[in-house]
Amino acid sequence: VSCCTYDLFIDEPSHGVGFLILVPYLISSNETSLYRTQYTNTPRLKDILRLNGQHVTGRKEELIVWILDGEKYGRLSYCPDCGEGRLKVRPHHPDIVYCPGHYDGYYGVVVGCGYVVDAEDAPRSGKWLGPKLRRIEIPEVSPADKIKAEYKKMSKKDLGDLLISKGQDGKGNKKFLLDRIVDAKLHGLLGKCPGCDQGALVIEVGAPDQVVCSRKSKFCSYHCTADAAPRTGKWDA
Repeated sequence: VSCCTYDLFIDEPSHGVGFLILVPYLISSNETSLYRTQYTNTPRLKDILRLNGQHVTGRKEELIVWILDGEKYGRLSYCPDCGEGRLKVRPHHPDIVYCPGHYDGYYGVVVGCGYVVDAEDAPRSGKWLGPKLRRIEIPEVSPADKIKAEYKKMSKKDLGDLLISKGQDGKGNKKFLLDRIVDAKLHGLLGKCPGCDQGALVIEVGAPDQVVCSRKSKFCSYHCTADAAPRTGKWDA
């Protein structure tokens, strides 16, 4: 799954403590965005919406969707159809604006309205006011780092036993064993050296992108890059 991540924070001084919230529908249904703001609760986000005359009742994720919409297009105005309801962005479809209806105080009921429009065509009452939410791209986690994170809590002995069960060399320090697991999961299992047909292929110590023969120091000079090394099968096979 592709993951487009951003660091989001309000561009003004604050003494709040940071927190993370997931907003999986801000980009598309199959991508996830990670947002960070320095505020530990929603009141400050609601203050920004209230300043712009927008809806303030909703989850943190929804408040951020509404603020981002306002920054891009401007403040949403009242519904042109019923003239009473304040327009609102659909949280799960941020490109759609609708009228949620309005409360009729005389009858004590909410009067519905079917008005729907694309966000870019929705009527606006002016430019967005207040501090802006700034987005900074965060580098994605590499496949190798994801694999290491999956196995790093295992003990050195357990890592070695796991490699041996896959027919791989289980000797070395924990960092080296993790590098071997990453190599095997990304490229496949290493077998016998094709150079001497006696030693086993292993990744080079300190150079996980290189593969050498286990008899390198004495009898065999075979070496190649990890992606070009002959493999005997897949890790999960």
